[in-house]
This record gives sequence, C-alpha cells and structure tokens, in this order.
Amino acid sequence: TSRFFVLVIANCWQPHSFCPLLPPFANMSQVVLPSALSSARIGRNAALNDKYTVRFVANSTDVGAVQSDYPAPPSSLVYYFEITVVEPGSKGTIGLGFAHSSHNVARHVGWDAGTFGFHGDDGKTFFEGRNEYYGFKYGKGDVVGAALDFQRKEIFFTKNGTKGKAISISIGQALYPTVSLHSSGQVVSVNFGQKPFSFNIEPFKIKVGDKVAIKSTSVDSAKELQVGHGGWASSMEKMLGKAGVVENVDKDGDVRVKMDDGSGSMLWHPALVLPNVAALSTFTAGARVTIKNVGLTEAQAAQSGHGGWVSSMEKMLGKTGVVESVDKDGDVRVKMDDGSGSMLWNPSLVTLGGGGSTASFSVGSKATVKCVRVDMAKEAQNGHGGWNLNMGKYLGKTGTVSYKYQDGDIKIRFDSGDEFCWSHELVLPGTAEQVPTAYDVGNQLVSFSFQHAPADGLTASNHS
Repeated sequence: TSRFFVLVIANCWQPHSFCPLLPPFANMSQVVLPSALSSARIGRNAALNDKYTVRFVANSTDVGAVQSDYPAPPSSLVYYFEITVVEPGSKGTIGLGFAHSSHNVARHVGWDAGTFGFHGDDGKTFFEGRNEYYGFKYGKGDVVGAALDFQRKEIFFTKNGTKGKAISISIGQALYPTVSLHSSGQVVSVNFGQKPFSFNIEPFKIKVGDKVAIKSTSVDSAKELQVGHGGWASSMEKMLGKAGVVENVDKDGDVRVKMDDGSGSMLWHPALVLPNVAALSTFTAGARVTIKNVGLTEAQAAQSGHGGWVSSMEKMLGKTGVVESVDKDGDVRVKMDDGSGSMLWNPSLVTLGGGGSTASFSVGSKATVKCVRVDMAKEAQNGHGGWNLNMGKYLGKTGTVSYKYQDGDIKIRFDSGDEFCWSHELVLPGTAEQVPTAYDVGNQLVSFSFQHAPADGLTASNHS
C-alpha cells in the first residue's frame, strides 16, 4: 500500500498534470499537506532561494508563478497559507491564491479558468478572470494569507491578521497554493504552517462539539441557501442570530446545530453557520466594560462552565475594566482598572461602558461606529439618541465627529451626508483601519443584512 501511495504522489509532482487520484486520500489517515514550493511546478521567470522563498529573475512581460508541492486537501476543512512580501519589486505586482495543477506558470494566478488570486498592486481579486477591488492592497513587509474553505466553498484573504470578505467559488478539481510575481526585484517568502500564522484560522473549521452561531440574515436569504441543504422549516426563523453546538457535519458539509435555547436541532447550509460565537459578541478587545454588581451566589452560578470562580473575583463585582479578548465561546477576559487582575467572565456578567472618557473625541476628529448586531446597537441607543433604520448600514463605518453631548454621546457625520447621534458605548476614536482588528473580523464574518431591518423608523430620542 505504501508503494502505491508513493507512486501516486510522484505522478502528481509532474508539472502541469492534474492528479485525480489524490483527493480520495483526504479520507485516509495519512493526509498530505502542502509543505514547500515545488521546483517542478515553477515558471522560468521565477527561481527558488529555498523551499519557502521565491524571487522574480527577469525583466519580462511574462509572469513567473510557482505552486506548492501538494494541493490543499479537502479534509483540512479550511486550508490556509500565508506569504510575506520581503521585497515588492519595482511595481509590486504580486499575486497569491489557488490554482489547478495545469495552471500556466507564465500567467498570474486568477487570470484563467480554475484559478483564484488576490493581487497586491491594485488590491483586486481575480477569480477565473473576473476582477473586483477587495478592500485593501498589500506591499513590503505585509503578511497576506489565502484561505480555501471547503465547507462553505469560499475563499477569503487576510492582511496582517485581519480577515477580508469571503467569496463563493466552484471547486471542481484539486487546487494548489500558488504565488505569482511580475516585477523586477520581487522576493516573497511562503508559510505553509512551518511557523505560526499571523491569522488564527482554527476557529473557522467547524467540527462536532464546536460552539457556533447561526448567521443573522434575512429569512429570504436563509431560505434560498437552504434549498438542497436540509430545506427550510418555519421554526428556523427564530434560530437566526442564535447560538448552539455542532452535533454533526455531513458528507456535503452541511452542519446540524442544536440550539442553546432549546428551540431544536436543525441542518444548516455551512454558509449560515458562524464558527465562533465571539463573532456575535458585543465585546471586542479594548472596549471599556463593567462587571455587573450581582449577588455572590448568582455570579458563581453564572461562571460555571465559563472560566469558573475564584475568591478574588468577588471584589471585582461592580468594578470597571478593559476587554483583553473574547474566546471562541464568547466568554470575555477583562483586565480590571484597579489592578486587581485579569479574569475570564461569562458575557452575561459584563456590560459595555463604565469609567470611560470621551476626551479622545473632538469635533472634527475621525470616529468609527462599532460593528455589532443591529439588535444590540438598538439596545445601546435607548436613551442615547434612539434608533433610525438607516443607522444599520453605518455599523463598522468611519465618519467625522460633529458634536459631543454632555452625557458623552457622539454625533457623527458620514461622507454620504447622513448624521446621527450615537451612544458613547458604540463609538471608537479613529478610522476603521485604526480600531482593533476584532471589529473588522466581526464585520466580515457576521455579514448582517441591513436591507431587511424592521421599518420601525425612529424610536424615543433624547437628542436631536
């Protein structure tokens, strides 16, 4: 058996050949992962410094591309690799992504059928020749990653630990991690997992027992996705935006989730399942919070299964601090202002705000609205300017401070001309690029639909 295995892999090493026998090995105990750049699958305008580093070697109109030694295995659920731009060259024309084994290594990844790439010089994705701006460019010193999500049939890219949006693709054959260069002086190093990644990919792999959340989207969108993936039942509407536990992942990648609130167990299209309850959390790194001042017995009961209880936590009840992190179950680690320590708390015991200051906001300065769920934003707005259905599209967006109220609330004017009063709990100083990474990740991961927000107009307002 081992001899047959070696022969199959050796055949796959031949340049420009597709090996249809490799994917079934994904179901065997021995899974082959990409481990190095291939000296056989490389264009003449590229050369390897070592098995992880490639450089452009010509002044040519042709591209120099290189692929990994093995394709991304479907059994990895979500396959991920990263590059570091050591030298961007004279034009910065670098591409990374995934391509089939017969990809023309004199062309950029993404230009041709069966190839999917992200280019640094213009910040565009090229998916089988179709291109669009992805949201950011990359260059010297940047660490850029590419993720192939077999469960959701999507690809997304990252930059310096921040996730971009996911784009749906059709996976019809084995896909190899691919890097393409097209500029004099370019040098790129590749990380196949031989060292820690800049971006944590593990929470995106949905496995039995994982805490997950059903995406909060419109019923129509959810119904459309569910066709051929377990169908739709009326009871599923109440599960949108709620948390649960993965009971099973079937052969098609569909996910059976048992809801935490006892509303049932349903099979969901994987695109509707968020692999991390933290994505729905109101809390993000750097947010100012207060530990609720509840009774000792109530606090101890709430902490069961959420980090537990130690006696020093009693003195923290009713005190303020700063969020250090939110784990995959949604529990919140808070560093206390009084220096009493850093503890993991059940999110039900933590509230936004407290002890904060709006001194960092000034009229004319940039401010960013936190990217939280619409219902959470509405709740925070009660008594702080109220809620307008048009406000939903500005969650996660940057504007300019136009007024500061005495109670700390902030009025922000956006480039569109719209202007709203926001609770200070929902606003961070700076632009979207300057706020903590978790906000960007949450924005891309949750992808809430604001077009279908309830048409409830304005609610009670204390500010005009």
